Amino acid sequence: MEILITANSPGEIAGWTRPVVKCIKSRSPETKITILLLPCSFSSGREMEVAQSLQGIDRVFSVKKTLSLIFKTNRDIFEKDSVLLHLGGDLFFAAILSRRLKVPVWAYEWGQKKWDRTFRGYFARDEENKKTLVKRGIPSEKVHVVGDPIVDSVYFRSDEAGEIEKNGKMLIGLMPGSRIREALALIPLFCGVAEIIGEKFPGTLFYLPISPFIDRNKLDSSFPLSPEKDFPGAKVRKEGDKLITENGVVVNITDNSMKVIKHSDFIITIPGTTTAEAGALGIPHISILPLNRPELIPYVGIIGLLEYVPIVGKPIKAKIMKALSKKKPLLSQPNLRAKREVIPEMMEVVNPENIFERIKPYLEDPAKLNEIRNDLLSLYSPYRGAADKMAEMLIT
Repeated sequence: MEILITANSPGEIAGWTRPVVKCIKSRSPETKITILLLPCSFSSGREMEVAQSLQGIDRVFSVKKTLSLIFKTNRDIFEKDSVLLHLGGDLFFAAILSRRLKVPVWAYEWGQKKWDRTFRGYFARDEENKKTLVKRGIPSEKVHVVGDPIVDSVYFRSDEAGEIEKNGKMLIGLMPGSRIREALALIPLFCGVAEIIGEKFPGTLFYLPISPFIDRNKLDSSFPLSPEKDFPGAKVRKEGDKLITENGVVVNITDNSMKVIKHSDFIITIPGTTTAEAGALGIPHISILPLNRPELIPYVGIIGLLEYVPIVGKPIKAKIMKALSKKKPLLSQPNLRAKREVIPEMMEVVNPENIFERIKPYLEDPAKLNEIRNDLLSLYSPYRGAADKMAEMLIT
């Protein structure tokens, strides 16, 4: 048997694909697993390398090779009893691939009536997600509530994450995302916040994990980093496995993001998978979407692609993003799930000073941090076990 999985961004590969693959292989070690990468405005450019490095994956098709299957299919390259699982990308691609490859297809979280006859079934995050799918014209009997595989991913990885010696000190995690363009702007910004925290809370430990989706050679060659015109922050140099700011604040670098999440007292990050991972472990954090350069903010659909349109695309996208910010949308996955602000958020023009002022009340008050921890754990604990439920249905 072979299971084909479509995915197309860091969150879908690290948060969803990894735990599902682990559970499939645990139940059926002989089952082959092939990742089919799809185009995505949220991609980092390193999905191919990261997917190939994950345990249990037998082969990975590049975006180009996946798209070629739509136009020229050699059905013999896949096992006869293959199944397709849609974990990312437009449903159009999954539907077309299913028809071209003549394999049944399942989808997680998403569904559209116009493609429904192609899909064997759907996995829903919860009853609310199921209701949404049914409203879109998906038959209720085809939707199976399973939970959220990212919660499984977090627990699988946290068990093996290792320890950090804190010696009673507060640990702040700085997590600037999985795309190098964002990281180069956000590292000085976040380190600028670390300078203020270090001054106000002496002895604080700082850790900055580098995402596997970022090219380390390219990142390392960019140091020393200085704040960009539109992104205030600290000047940062790199010495071995440490970043050192102009004021002497030391930020430890690591490849182990889960170790940092697990042991942090508070995390400074951006919207995305990290907010769900921190949420699942009950780690307080702030989610920041800077409007300093709104034309560069990743976004879904046509809006996200505007920045690639010559001359007019970026100004139009910037205006749209500023307009969206006035509606004060919820940004982080925990808040979207709770439909309220469980963790603090910022969608505005930011600098180290206004970020610090936003998080200062939490750093000063352990009771506020405990309240967030309890809310997050209560929010995410019911979603555990999704990956194994999905694996069971796919291989039976």
